[in-house]
Parts: sequence; structure tokens; C-alpha cells
Amino acid sequence: MSKVTSAKTKGRLTKKELKQDKLVEFTYKAEAFYATHQRLVLGVVGGVVVVILGVILLRHTIQNARLEESYDLTIAKMQFGSGKYEDARTAFQKVIGEGGSAAGEAKYFLARIAFEKGNFTQAADEFKGYLKDFSVDDQMDCAAMAGLAATYEAQGNDSEAAKVYEETAEKYSKNVYASQALYQASRIYLKLGQKDKAVHDLQQIRDKYAEASITPQAKRDLDNLE
Repeated sequence: MSKVTSAKTKGRLTKKELKQDKLVEFTYKAEAFYATHQRLVLGVVGGVVVVILGVILLRHTIQNARLEESYDLTIAKMQFGSGKYEDARTAFQKVIGEGGSAAGEAKYFLARIAFEKGNFTQAADEFKGYLKDFSVDDQMDCAAMAGLAATYEAQGNDSEAAKVYEETAEKYSKNVYASQALYQASRIYLKLGQKDKAVHDLQQIRDKYAEASITPQAKRDLDNLE
């Protein structure tokens, strides 16, 4: 890696340098293989050589595509974290357009951007789109459902918000957020004057999530209601 280039980026790898490092590594491995198996390579018929080289080049192309995808997603997240929402939106849309494994995460963050900007209808659509078309992992899937519930509440659709919070807790009962989702549902039910439903959710927190951080508060609320 060029010392001059590293100095310009204060020690951080640039996109170009990341690609160069991977290319150097690939070239070194290819040359080492050839040096070790020279006779075998030279003795193989031309068609088989083409197949072997094709597989090697395909693997290299896939690795570069994943590197590019990871880089673009990281940049988009950094822009989101810095509050540069429009730049982040463009970057996340690019990741989705590339159609790789990072598309789901990018879709989730598009919903987050819409929510942060107060575009709750759009946020709901983006969260629904993520839940319909993507599944990154349980943590993000759970967060997307909770995000959808939050958008409903922000729109004044409290009944639907409480329902989705309960669905979140039921579907991801082993997730650390399940108890929090139940507590949010109980809070909304109290706001709606539906005491029985609020008590039911608080009891579930008490009985199923004794070690959860929200449980002491849930017990106090329950004592006040019973």
C-alpha cells in the first residue's frame, strides 16, 4: 500500500486500496498455485484449463462484488449516523439497486430515514417492504416490526400499533426486545383506556421475562392496576 495514499486518508483504507489489496492477494495465490502445479497445468487440455480459469475468475469477481457491496453499505451507514439523511438515502438506494445480500439492511435503513424525517406514511411502507421482501436476521426483523408499530402510533393509529407490538413479542419471544414490545403495547392500551389488555401484557412480562430490564417497572405498573 502506498504510504502517500495512507497519509492522505489518515491511515484509513480507501475503496481503491481495498480492491488493490484483494487483487494482490488473488494474484499471489494464482502465481503460487501455478508454480506448485506447473506440470499439471501445462499438461491439462485447453478446454479444462479454460474451465479452471473461469471458476477462479468467477470466484474473484464474486469476492470483489461483495467487497464493493460491503463498502457501499458502510458508507451509507456512516452518512446515516452523521445525520446526512439525503446522502444516506441515495447510498442505501444504490445498495438495493445492486441486489446483493446487503439490500435487506439497506431497505431497513430507508425506513429509519423516513421515520427520522417525520415521513411516517413512507416509513410504514418501507418497513412493510422490508418485512415482505427481506429477512436479514431475527434482530433486524424484530426491529423492523417494532419500527412499523412506532410509525402507526406516530400516525395516531394506536390500536394497530399495540397489535403490532404484541405480534412482535409473540413472533420473537426469545429476542431481548420482546419484553420491551409488550411494555409498549401495555402503555398504548392504557392510553386507549383498555386496562384489561394492558394488565395482560404486563403479566406476561412478569411471568416470562423475570430478568428483563423493563420487568421491575412492569411489576410496579401492574401493582398499581390490579
